[in-house]
Amino acid sequence: MTTVLRTLLDTFFVEYMNVRSLKGSCLTHNKASKRVLEKCGFVFENEESDVFEVAESKTGIKESIGQGRSHEVNRDTEMRGVT
Repeated sequence: MTTVLRTLLDTFFVEYMNVRSLKGSCLTHNKASKRVLEKCGFVFENEESDVFEVAESKTGIKESIGQGRSHEVNRDTEMRGVT
């Protein structure tokens, strides 16, 4: 997954879309996702609570996943030497 994200960041977002700053997030308990983001140059910014809202399903029933915690990260392309 790291290779896929790194390829998207470097070839699509930076070169093709000319993006200079990106934000991402993952569930706080998901250590693998945190590690992928870190390997791709994202830096921890903050942690937020209760940030998830689940849309109604096709049956019209609102699903609940309980309280969620989000691990917010930021990636500045300038930090990786991309200009």
